[in-house]
Amino acid sequence: MSDFEARIKQHYADGLDYLDSGQWEDAAASCESILSLNPNSSEAYYNLAYVRMMQERWTDALESCSKAVAFSPFFADGHFRLGCISENLGNMQQAAEAYGHAASLCPQILEFNLKLASALHTIGQYDVAYEAYKRVVELDEHNAPAMCGAGSTAAMLRNREEAIAWFNRAIAADPSYAHAYYLLGHAMAYSGKTQEAAAAYSTALQLDPNRTEVADALKRLRASSSEP
Repeated sequence: MSDFEARIKQHYADGLDYLDSGQWEDAAASCESILSLNPNSSEAYYNLAYVRMMQERWTDALESCSKAVAFSPFFADGHFRLGCISENLGNMQQAAEAYGHAASLCPQILEFNLKLASALHTIGQYDVAYEAYKRVVELDEHNAPAMCGAGSTAAMLRNREEAIAWFNRAIAADPSYAHAYYLLGHAMAYSGKTQEAAAAYSTALQLDPNRTEVADALKRLRASSSEP
């Protein structure tokens, strides 16, 4: 091993120790030392981005992570981290693009696909969001949150019966998942099925009594159904 390689290896080792112990400025200094020796080190930029995230220096984190994926375009974890940073900064379009790169590079990783689906839903790309949620369910047939995401996206596409089917599937996968009952209640209410909606809201409230929005929805439903 050359002296140059030994120095980089030592900086990496020091940096990992600092990361493990939460010594963020020392960890950043180790990353910057590596970059002074190897300016194209995507791993060093990736680790530096993590440090800046921990320090809540989100703009700096974005800059470092962007360089990480620029130097290593097939770095799936780098794209995923870039998506997380972009999402925190409120740039959901950029987040969706980054999550999309990560998911295309590693299509079997559940978290990549789930974050992609959520970001696409947020920016209103419901058709592709729906397909992304279905991919998550293909990867994990018991993933109730993904089923609820698929149902919510189907509802946005005005496929109410399909939405109801997804929410029921989520409940079957996890009968204790209060949010699935809440969404089912909404879907039933919009479909004019007030008794089924009330039953779903009531179950959601039994499972999670602290969710005031569920109690409010049930109250509105009962008030509207009692009107002449």
